[in-house]
Amino acid sequence: MFKGLKRLMFMVFIMVSILVVFGSVAFAGEIGTATTNEVIMAEIDKTNDYIYKEIEKTKEVANMEVLNTSKKIQHEQSKLDKLDNIQDDRVRQIEKNKINEKIQKLERELDKTIDKLCERLIKKTDKKVEELIKKANKYNIEIVKEYIEVTIYNKTILVDPCCAH
Repeated sequence: MFKGLKRLMFMVFIMVSILVVFGSVAFAGEIGTATTNEVIMAEIDKTNDYIYKEIEKTKEVANMEVLNTSKKIQHEQSKLDKLDNIQDDRVRQIEKNKINEKIQKLERELDKTIDKLCERLIKKTDKKVEELIKKANKYNIEIVKEYIEVTIYNKTILVDPCCAH
């Protein structure tokens, strides 16, 4: 009877030892995965915050550029109004053409500036998202690009905040 009880106790001891050793490893793996997911989700939130802040900064800079250009255009248009005092039609027309050309140049420069701002925003946000995707791929977490439309002055572009799957 004692021999059977010793065997039973020995078998229970072996089983408990196996459960303790392998059970803790499996549990540690689950904790590591949960922690990794939490870290990646925090990185996604941080990246998205960065993207939205960059969008707002770009909009503010664009608005300042539009405001400055509008003031310059208004100044040039006020010059047009003063040209009515010139008696010589030929001279008046030449001056009007010069002023209109200058206004068109200001408008073209504004368009170029807005285009550059949009390009810079797209490059900055894409770079940040690509870094995050590489980081998440190391942990087998898929991050999907989901573009949103953003309007900067008169240009609509697509910018990519992240979403994990």
